[in-house]
Amino acid sequence: MKTKLAVLPTFVFFLMRVPLQALDWDQPRFISPNYPEDNGFVRYDAHPKKAPFGEDIRIDGTPWYEVPNLKLFDVFTEDSWAKLPPQTCIQRYVNNRGFEFWSHPKGTSFIHRLFLKTSPPRLYELRQIEKMEDGPGGRWAFRRYVTTQDPNNLKLWTFHPDDWKYYHELQFSLPATPRDMTVTLKRYTRQCTSCHVTGSQNNLIDGSPRVAGPCGFTPMDLKADKQWAKSLEEWVAAYTPRYNPPFCPEIKSIP
Repeated sequence: MKTKLAVLPTFVFFLMRVPLQALDWDQPRFISPNYPEDNGFVRYDAHPKKAPFGEDIRIDGTPWYEVPNLKLFDVFTEDSWAKLPPQTCIQRYVNNRGFEFWSHPKGTSFIHRLFLKTSPPRLYELRQIEKMEDGPGGRWAFRRYVTTQDPNNLKLWTFHPDDWKYYHELQFSLPATPRDMTVTLKRYTRQCTSCHVTGSQNNLIDGSPRVAGPCGFTPMDLKADKQWAKSLEEWVAAYTPRYNPPFCPEIKSIP
């Protein structure tokens, strides 16, 4: 009995370190860097661009935000992809306060790849979010894959002790205007939901991290960002002939 009690705190600590989304669904441990292209995802141009790229980002040893006339997108670039399950569509709802929100079908998946702006661009991370339950308040699950020594595989990041070897500080040279720079950063280590709980439409549902969903792919952003509205229109135009119209034709009302 003493042995079991001695092990319990360690196990509890381990659960606290592992993101909950890494425990509750079947996940491949390795995927290809070209996962969205190889699996039929359709690319879109995400707006606004606000994803956290990393922690303690420095340019020649100076915090990036203290470098004059520098933006993060001078250092990073990204692409975004989306795909629905076959023969499904996103259901649009409007409540009695006039707010619109979307219910993505179970199995909807978004991919977000982050690149270091070297020449050629160097993949840094692939982040994935997938709908696990149907309905407006259905749960989403999150994955994050990181680069390894093998250029053909990305590894699932779980915060398991074995994965900490991939938490190294990255350093790379960036040929940029007006001068070359040496960039260092550490991987972002907070829960995915720490950002998605405020950046997704879940605040219109119940505001809890349990239903935190995709950022930048919501009707809220359409009203605030004309660039995103144009990007979504282009994505729908590319998605429809390849699969089917991604939005259901009827807009439903709910309390």
